[in-house]
Amino acid sequence: MPALMVIMKLFEHDNKAFYYATNVSKQGIEYISYLSFIKSKNSEQAIRYVIDTTCTDNRTNCSLKKAELEEKFLC
Repeated sequence: MPALMVIMKLFEHDNKAFYYATNVSKQGIEYISYLSFIKSKNSEQAIRYVIDTTCTDNRTNCSLKKAELEEKFLC
């Protein structure tokens, strides 16, 4: 299954634009990347961070709690 990138703009606040994206890939094991990006509306300054998570053993039922991960990493 090819990777699926979902990009969403969360909100604007204090002259900043807040974005996040998730990238899900299943090629033997499930692999999820989270990207957060905050851009100043008054300058070219921005900050981003990326967090990758995966189950390391595809022989067991690894249940990544996506909602919990998104709450922790993207908010």
